[in-house]
Amino acid sequence: MFHHYITRPLLLLLTLVFALILAACDSDDNTSHQGYIHIDESGTQTAVAITQVARANPSPTPGPSPTPLPTLEPYNSPTPDPDMDQTQVIMRVGRDAITLAEFQQQVRFERWRWLYQIVQHLEQQGTPPVLDLNDAANEQIAAVFTTVADTDLLGSEVQRIMIIDAIITQEARRRGIDVDPYQFNAILAQYLGLSVNTTGELPPEFDAVYADFLASMTTYTGLTEEEFRRIIRARTLYEQLQFIIMNQPETNQAAADASTGVAVHDLLLATEDLADEVVTRLQSGETLDEVAASLGFVRNADQAQHIVRRDDDTLPDAILSALFAASPGAVVGPFEMTQGWYVAVAGDPVFDLLSVEEVNTFKQQIFLDWVEAQMDDPDTVQAFANWRDHIPTDPQPRDLSPLLSDANVIWPGETAGD
Repeated sequence: MFHHYITRPLLLLLTLVFALILAACDSDDNTSHQGYIHIDESGTQTAVAITQVARANPSPTPGPSPTPLPTLEPYNSPTPDPDMDQTQVIMRVGRDAITLAEFQQQVRFERWRWLYQIVQHLEQQGTPPVLDLNDAANEQIAAVFTTVADTDLLGSEVQRIMIIDAIITQEARRRGIDVDPYQFNAILAQYLGLSVNTTGELPPEFDAVYADFLASMTTYTGLTEEEFRRIIRARTLYEQLQFIIMNQPETNQAAADASTGVAVHDLLLATEDLADEVVTRLQSGETLDEVAASLGFVRNADQAQHIVRRDDDTLPDAILSALFAASPGAVVGPFEMTQGWYVAVAGDPVFDLLSVEEVNTFKQQIFLDWVEAQMDDPDTVQAFANWRDHIPTDPQPRDLSPLLSDANVIWPGETAGD
């Protein structure tokens, strides 16, 4: 749901991670929430349920004993470089200054949370003897490892996320938008691989899962619960602000304009004199097709008549205004364009050119364009490059679980025993 925060490579990763998380959720909630990913499990067993049944009903034919996993060593966070000023500002967003220390902590959080969800998924599925990342069944997990290993990509995406969080939080404050507690709970639950029920309440297992989540998060990232909840607040406000901007009057009008068109017959002539001659002949009763044929234009059916939308970016505003103001059958032009002189005969108006899904996508793009405009505004965002040599590479997969230790993983391109 936060795919607008990120670029395409990381969007794919998050899609895969969420697929793993949601496949492991066992919920009776069949309600879809705006802005949240929901899986309708109606009558099917989840991966968790299948694993629980298998453990409660073991096969009467025992298999070989699993290879013991290595013991997980206590995790110690890397000591910051004493020569590195962690208080140095790496970006300014409005009145907010973001420091190197805050950036590094967020990078560690993003690394940890994706790996943490993978560990939860593996534990719920049952411990495999070996995690083979060459196996197509583990493609999603392999994608996580590949992306987490791309330090530069991860650093760039975290910088972008932090900038957007600050923009959204400041805009929400300016508009007087309060965090909706039900949306907050839904997003919080999703981070934990859970979902709220039909009334927006957290599931019974939330407290235990949340305690485990916080304990692991604090160990591997140093993030406090309040800092984590601040992230969730920003993501909640993102959803709320997106809804508001997508449904404000000017957005609805723009979507209506994009769904409206007019059928036209048109020609592009080489000279103004020729364009004037065409207009005279059209006003005398000849059809545009007859005029075009007499001038040697060879036109297929699509060229003879086509739909011009109000948001057409290939025609100047003056021509669009004239076409939409004209009555059916009226001659429009001539208008000078870079390519020549434009003459048209207006047809009937056309409505509902966009489907409901296309209208929603169009309105969503207006919100994204607003976000990008804020990010590109030098009076709003000042981003420096002094963080690029200080992107954390911890925690590593093996730090979180013996399931992800080198001895238990066959990496892409390797074979068992390498």
